[in-house]
Amino acid sequence: MEFIKNIKLSFLVLVLLILLPVIVIIVFIMAIHNYNESYDAILGGFDKKLLATSSITASFVDADEHSIIATPKYMGSFSYDNKSNILYGMSVNNKPQKINLKSGGAIDIDGFDESNLSSYIINDIAIDSLENTLYASTYSKELLSIDLNSTKIEVIARFDFVPQGVAYSDNRVYISSNKSLYSFNIKPKRVLKKFKYTIDAVGISKPKSIETKEAKLLKTFLYSMDSLSILDNKIYGVDRANNQIFKIDIDTLEYSIELKEFLPDGRRVHHLGVDSNHFYMGVDNLMVYERNSSTLLEDNFGRLYRDDTTQMYLKYIKPMTEIKKSLNLTYHYTFNLLYNDKENNCFYIMDVNYGGDYTPIGSYDTMDKDDLLGAENVMLRDETYVSAVKLWEKWGLLKVAYAGIKDKTGKVVAITGTDVDVSIINIKTRDALIQSIIIGILALIIGIYASYFIAIKIIRPIEILKYSALKIAAGNYGDNISIQSPQELNKLSIEFNNMSNELKSTVENFGEYKAPIDSDTLGIQLQDKLNQSLIINNRYITIEGLESSRNLIGMVEDNNLYYIYSLDEVLDTTLDATKKRAVINNILLRLLQKDNLDKFIDIFKPKIFSIIDIANYNVEDILTKDTIDIGESKEIEFEDIKVSIANQRILS
Repeated sequence: MEFIKNIKLSFLVLVLLILLPVIVIIVFIMAIHNYNESYDAILGGFDKKLLATSSITASFVDADEHSIIATPKYMGSFSYDNKSNILYGMSVNNKPQKINLKSGGAIDIDGFDESNLSSYIINDIAIDSLENTLYASTYSKELLSIDLNSTKIEVIARFDFVPQGVAYSDNRVYISSNKSLYSFNIKPKRVLKKFKYTIDAVGISKPKSIETKEAKLLKTFLYSMDSLSILDNKIYGVDRANNQIFKIDIDTLEYSIELKEFLPDGRRVHHLGVDSNHFYMGVDNLMVYERNSSTLLEDNFGRLYRDDTTQMYLKYIKPMTEIKKSLNLTYHYTFNLLYNDKENNCFYIMDVNYGGDYTPIGSYDTMDKDDLLGAENVMLRDETYVSAVKLWEKWGLLKVAYAGIKDKTGKVVAITGTDVDVSIINIKTRDALIQSIIIGILALIIGIYASYFIAIKIIRPIEILKYSALKIAAGNYGDNISIQSPQELNKLSIEFNNMSNELKSTVENFGEYKAPIDSDTLGIQLQDKLNQSLIINNRYITIEGLESSRNLIGMVEDNNLYYIYSLDEVLDTTLDATKKRAVINNILLRLLQKDNLDKFIDIFKPKIFSIIDIANYNVEDILTKDTIDIGESKEIEFEDIKVSIANQRILS
């Protein structure tokens, strides 16, 4: 407390010390308040924008058309037309489809009414490119021809077995059933021929007469021949029992496994189409296997063959994309809730990020508990929903809003979603923060100027009083001053003028007054540079310049050895250098006690590091391993200090 009492500050410094912290605190509070207000306003604006966008999109999406787009299509069989490069499919409700190889969607073939085939259960199809005809095997032991031009359907053969896989080549249909392979001539004479060799379970063709009982048993339980395709006189088929693709050479009937255990996540192959470079396989969605690179492509295809290339789909995607771009949204989409699934609770239908970060129709996803509850409230109670800012592992920080798509009865049947990346919010709030900082800096500058102005407004009258007092002390009596403000100093100046006039009157009445003679000023002797002298074995070490050096140079003693180091750093003041030097010296001493000098070099990387050995009359450079004989005397310079080593006799 006594130290604080003895501190003497100028009035200007005192005013600034009092006012500046107050101004800084006020400015800081104002900046925080302005930032919070801006942040809340920005979030509120985004809430309104997201809700408005979701609601507007929900208002122009037709619920019936949205339901058609969302309806899944289940494929029952494939056949690839290598002439026209078209993959044909037959849906499980017996409707011929063309499969879009770029999107994986199933496109209806004009003119076909699935009711015409409703009485059949179709197992597999094959395409005749020349006649533009599909051949289909049925569970009712029939072979159908379906004219894709006229849509005419004809039963061209009936069998005494259930035909499974079907493949067509050169006016001949190949049929598999009950582990056996048949051929059927379409023209001119329709003849069914069973191949002389049957295909056993271990891939070896044998005459039926010499098949063993064990081979027949293996053949029955270990493999099947389903969904056939033919290319280059080779039949490819799906063995659903073992989830693998096999190949049969028509000429030799040699059976081999083409692909085995190649599908991820336990998926299974159901039907197959083949061209020279690819296998086209059907499960929940189209999968393409590149035969040359052994690569399975499946990520870009939608689930259950929904088609995102139709005019109906694009009719909504285009305006939704424009909305997304114009409002700088992150995601804009529609979705439905998914029930009875342990891993997922929703699936997407329309996604405006088509061609970019695109989510195919039917792609499953999982919402968190809050968003799922909000979506359920939209579906069940026709409410809108806006989430808080949330961190998603897949998409980052997002804020979402939902609104309901209603059918003609007013029932919500689907949901529109609008997401915005918080980075966009951060950009706007950062602008608000910059604005707050600028306002704060301006307020601080104005505050500093105001403080200075107030201080000067008070200091100048005091200075006038001080100089007038000095004039009076010098004998200039009757010198009046004029101070108008502040009011207190105005009154003081009036009293000061009265005093000056009284002194003048007194001097005139009692004679001339002489000012006392000034006392002599006392000189102050400052201590010169500190010299540290050490004596060992009649030898001196003298250090000059260390106390005034701003370089990080230090010297410590351990076991009559003197370690001098220099680091590549210059401090602003000698005080800073002294403080840091003391810390480093302490660390060096501790490391020397632990015999760990290398660690000091690794930590501080000195550019000079030497040991002065007085007893052995040498100086060793630790970094270069050089040794200097100091002899009778030596002067060594380290940066801006000098170390002198001399014999006592020479000094005397």
